[in-house]
Amino acid sequence: MTIIGCVDSEQTQEKHRSRDGFLCIATSNRTCQVASTYAMDTTVSDKTNHSKDSIIETMEKSTEPQPEPIGIEETPLQSPSNDGKINSDVTMQSYNEITIIPSLTTLNVPLVEDPALQPELNLISNTEIALDDPDTQINNSNGQVDNQHVPCQIKAENLMCKMLAKSIDSPNGNYLKGCKWSPDGLCFLVNSNDCCVKLFNTPSLCIKQERLKDEDNLKPCLKAVEPEIVYDFCWWPQMNSGDPATCCFATAAKDQPVHLWDAFTGELRASYIALNSVVEIQAVHSLAFCPDGQQLLCGCKRELVLFYTDRPGSDFEKWSTCRKNSSKKQNNIISSVEFGPDGTVFACGCYDGTVGLYSPMNGNMLEQFQAHKHGVTEIRFATDGIKLYSGARNEDLLKCWDIRYLTQPVFEVTRKVTTNQRVYFDLVQQQGHNEELLVSGGTDGVVRFWDVTKSFPAPCHTFTAHNDCVNGCSVHPYLPLLLTSSGQRKYPEPLESDDESEELLSMQGIAEENNVKVWLLSNDPPL
Repeated sequence: MTIIGCVDSEQTQEKHRSRDGFLCIATSNRTCQVASTYAMDTTVSDKTNHSKDSIIETMEKSTEPQPEPIGIEETPLQSPSNDGKINSDVTMQSYNEITIIPSLTTLNVPLVEDPALQPELNLISNTEIALDDPDTQINNSNGQVDNQHVPCQIKAENLMCKMLAKSIDSPNGNYLKGCKWSPDGLCFLVNSNDCCVKLFNTPSLCIKQERLKDEDNLKPCLKAVEPEIVYDFCWWPQMNSGDPATCCFATAAKDQPVHLWDAFTGELRASYIALNSVVEIQAVHSLAFCPDGQQLLCGCKRELVLFYTDRPGSDFEKWSTCRKNSSKKQNNIISSVEFGPDGTVFACGCYDGTVGLYSPMNGNMLEQFQAHKHGVTEIRFATDGIKLYSGARNEDLLKCWDIRYLTQPVFEVTRKVTTNQRVYFDLVQQQGHNEELLVSGGTDGVVRFWDVTKSFPAPCHTFTAHNDCVNGCSVHPYLPLLLTSSGQRKYPEPLESDDESEELLSMQGIAEENNVKVWLLSNDPPL
């Protein structure tokens, strides 16, 4: 996005965008900024109502000096409430200028909405990443963090895992629900059952592949708290710690808008509101950015919602996954969404056990097949964009599919999953091969690796990572590091007692481990 210019506007308090989406005009009490949101290789349509030449001509006629931005002002705006009515007394803080992010344009404030829906933010401390420490990053010629690293490559033979760091156990009942490295590898996110997503810095010793001291536990730098449980979360794919404007992540919580958070300050940047047919907030169960970060795909119940990241609010495209007069349907919650590496197709896993392939151009379903007997909870494309991996809840099978021939899976591997909770898996590229190693946890606390270059993969390495369900597995983007998270919902067990006054259910004797660990992957020969 590029700023075309500013013009004086003494009394305007409006925001305008042309119908074709090419021009965005953000105004405040004193300044009006006109921004072009079209891509650099796209020409302005002849049908646009706002001509760039006319805008520039208007600015040239103005002889008064342009006012400097005055920071943040309290601007009264109208916003929809839960029942769809307009609240005219809602106020918000609005910036006088648009925050410009390469390939991503968002207002650096939350969208106006009912204050009761605003999520709480607990900022423990600012994210402090040692960008000047050469041992904690890989620098390019400009002195910034280079996001185009060589992927982590290891061998399947003699694979060893060594723990480098771990976090303090969360209180009983606050189990973790997944973890993900950032695209630049300098931090990671952890989802937990207390309705918050925590951000951790990657310790410099871990980047040096050295073990932390026992007393130096992993501690979160900041956390974003939602009003309800968090269903899914994801990083913006072009995230680079050398450019703080690109450091953001999205969260989807129960009956809440999708929120875009600043990973440096913990502030809420934008909200994306999916509305149903009666103008109520629709729950988003899964999230995925397209590879260039221009689009945000959301999975809902029997529907897909596509947002453009430079258009916060309720401006979206909606596609049904169970259209009438169609034999191919996904008639339940879309629990997982994933774009292909080139962004020309995306896949959706559903709780009815099906996986669908869709076109991001118009939302048309290209193919749909029955992948599992139970609900699909996680799908993942291989780096070649041809193989697609899928896993389900309460089902031990992990399946690999060739999207060109979907009549049967290419192969199946077995893990231990006896929970409805999502159990993540990940891929790591092998040294000397274009194929990957498949890694996944399980409810038995065991992490398993499979060499998928073989026709019938068998576990090439297994180890017990936690004394509880390993629900999260994330491979570092360029270092031989593995991130795991643990925990699951536990229920009290009945007690035998003759006294009716005594409590018949108790959590005593039920072991829990709710923490995150960093592991070093190596090919050291066995002793």
